[in-house]
Amino acid sequence: MQCFRYMFYVLYFMTIEYSLASNMENEKPVIEIATNDGKQKLRTVVYLQPRIEYGDLIQGASATVVSNDVELYFRRASIGFYGSALSSKLKFGVTLSGDQTPEDEIYPGYSENALVSYDTYVSYKLIDSLNIRFGKEKLPYSRSYLVSSSRQIFSERPYYAMTWGDVLHSYTSTHLSLHDNRFPIRYSLSVAKPWRSGEKIYENVTLTGASPQYSARVTWSPVGWEQEKLSDTHMGQGRHLSFGLYAAYVDALEYENAGVEISEERLIYGLDLSFHLNSFQFTAEVNGWQIDAPDSTRHRETLGWVAQTAYFFPEVKLEPTLRIEQFDSNKDANHSDVEKYTMGLNKYLNENNLKLNLDIEYTDFDNHVVFLKPQDKNNSLAIRLTGQLIL
Repeated sequence: MQCFRYMFYVLYFMTIEYSLASNMENEKPVIEIATNDGKQKLRTVVYLQPRIEYGDLIQGASATVVSNDVELYFRRASIGFYGSALSSKLKFGVTLSGDQTPEDEIYPGYSENALVSYDTYVSYKLIDSLNIRFGKEKLPYSRSYLVSSSRQIFSERPYYAMTWGDVLHSYTSTHLSLHDNRFPIRYSLSVAKPWRSGEKIYENVTLTGASPQYSARVTWSPVGWEQEKLSDTHMGQGRHLSFGLYAAYVDALEYENAGVEISEERLIYGLDLSFHLNSFQFTAEVNGWQIDAPDSTRHRETLGWVAQTAYFFPEVKLEPTLRIEQFDSNKDANHSDVEKYTMGLNKYLNENNLKLNLDIEYTDFDNHVVFLKPQDKNNSLAIRLTGQLIL
């Protein structure tokens, strides 16, 4: 028992030196140790995603797109420690990531300045289905980004998820949350304080005050169609059907402009559908976000959708995939749409633990779109070959 206690303390204090990593608590561990009474457990998971890509590629935190480039790097390289301590009701997790991608960003791209980052949480089960959780990890809203990268069928998330850096401080934040996992209706509520006075909100604009950020997600599934753990990989087995609603909201971000006190609101909202029956699956999501600011140059509303499907062939363990996206980056402006098409093929060599993914991704940008757009043309093409190894 003392050994587990000391290991927990060491892992926790390690993380305060680093300042996103994928939560791998549902993956098979490379090492698992436990006491006889089951109250003390520790599971270790190693997660690697080496990648080769060619085409119009994103470079570093500046998100500059370079055409006809080739890159070889680790998209994800993480080690996670998960378990229980003192009581089977008290659980913890620490995930350290040292990959070569922009820190605290959703979009891909090789970065020379990538550092070690972390997710960490402590959770306590109040009753069988209700638990309270504190930690730095993903906030409970959009399904498309709550699904772990190790459980996705594409190498990257939808385009609109990559734009959240314009409306949120970070897509992971230290927060307090409540989760009720009873079917047919499950919900998660959270409160965070990602914005702080003194931080820059725009160039040469500093916050003088910030309210907490509230997030909520509600999911409904018919009886017999529940999905215990979020995943887009099913290996041709089982079935599920779920409908989700979500929102994340900041009531007031306060700053001064020309001596005038200004307050703006920020909101992300959406709904999603997820279905699979044996080898066939289909997922769709509608997402929008808005910045409600008095200054018309900063006021912005977006709206987008994504639909994806896949079919798993169990004899050869191959899974062809298709995804279509549309995103209006500014509903008040013209020529601000993004359309994206991705075709892929997954090869499962050892279920989800050893996997190859090939994606061909084509994006068409309207004239007024800037984010992730090549400087010399209105479209981009990228080919990605990604390996996945989970130990």
